[in-house]
Amino acid sequence: MLSPGAKGWIKKYEQLLDEGMFTIKEVNPMHISTDEHLRLESIRTGLAFGFPAQLLYATNLPQEQWTIEEKLKVLLFESLLSVYNLECRDTSKEDFLQKVLGFYKMHDSRSILNFYKKLIPESDYDKLEKILDKRIGIRKTMENKLWVNYLNNSVVYLDVLLFKKYLASPEHTLQVNYKQRVKTLLKTIIMAVNSDNNVAKREKMLFDVFLASANLKEEERKEMNQLFKEGDVDFEDLDSCHQEDWIFKHYLLDICSLCIFADNDAADEELKFLQNFCEHYRIPLDELPNSIALVETFLLDNQHKISFLKESSQYDKLFSNLSRRWIKILSRNKDKLAQELKQSKELVYLINKSMKEELTAEEKEKVRVQFLDIVKSMPALAIFMLPGGAILLPLVLKVIPDLVPSAFKNNALDDKSTKFKE
Repeated sequence: MLSPGAKGWIKKYEQLLDEGMFTIKEVNPMHISTDEHLRLESIRTGLAFGFPAQLLYATNLPQEQWTIEEKLKVLLFESLLSVYNLECRDTSKEDFLQKVLGFYKMHDSRSILNFYKKLIPESDYDKLEKILDKRIGIRKTMENKLWVNYLNNSVVYLDVLLFKKYLASPEHTLQVNYKQRVKTLLKTIIMAVNSDNNVAKREKMLFDVFLASANLKEEERKEMNQLFKEGDVDFEDLDSCHQEDWIFKHYLLDICSLCIFADNDAADEELKFLQNFCEHYRIPLDELPNSIALVETFLLDNQHKISFLKESSQYDKLFSNLSRRWIKILSRNKDKLAQELKQSKELVYLINKSMKEELTAEEKEKVRVQFLDIVKSMPALAIFMLPGGAILLPLVLKVIPDLVPSAFKNNALDDKSTKFKE
């Protein structure tokens, strides 16, 4: 079986793929752009936050013996492969390998540049394995020890975003600067954690992990640490060239939401900062609740693996906040939901039944499948279409009846056995 810690694991991955142990199939949901698909994919898998919650493709392979670093390494490899499959029409193992190596040779992360200077002649597979080893690593310190148990290289998702740009225009990749983006990310985090004028210890630890992940030179690290201490960063200090980069600015927004909601609550000043962030980057304000809900969903889905979420009181508070947020998001789509629900009497019946008794496994699956068919036409609810969105299903079952107009409750179903209880 696959051992990501041993030499030759990429070839073994390809062998298992050829043998049908798993499949690689990109399913881009209807009405969702490639960028939005990659964003949802990165949050679902945890790559956006440097935490390997689940793999993209090889999900059925035994992973009990893998370390978190090994799982993150495979996830990074799969995410690069996903972008390649989405962006390139003519795909092959050899072409993918050459394009990834070509990208990393131009990558201006200090760890990669130093690696290429020392590289001795070896196979392309060996080169890529060593590069990925470098990319998922993080310099552990006493300050970031708590968060290292949860995050590894917290900025490794930048590799995937820049690889996407490289595939579209290799000759301009040097202008798409990693260092520039990682500094923008760090400055954005500084603004987020200082938005309520009260930097919590956990927020400082989180910043330390992102800083350690950035692989900056020592003087650049000192500069970022000084900015954090002073907290004197404003929107004018952020690089304006990212205004039109949809996926990067939404990545920044998701990281801001993580920083603010990792402690399960947000002050009014922090929410105001998120609104100002959206205005600065020209992100529609109605997209903000989606970003927060996506991050909270990730935290809930992985709460048993994250030390600061293990206390039930914290979990309950986070779930309560998330419930209110998704109710608002669902409410904005209530008319369309009601219209779509009218076409599915069985789904309405099962929703009603779930309010009074536990559904069978078969009934739950019917609800899941039929509800996913409905939300395909509503981009705001696209998270439900991806694996991992299942954690929200009980919430959907709870709130949908309240979103259906009362006239529909009275008239939609003729069979007495399926009427809503008045």
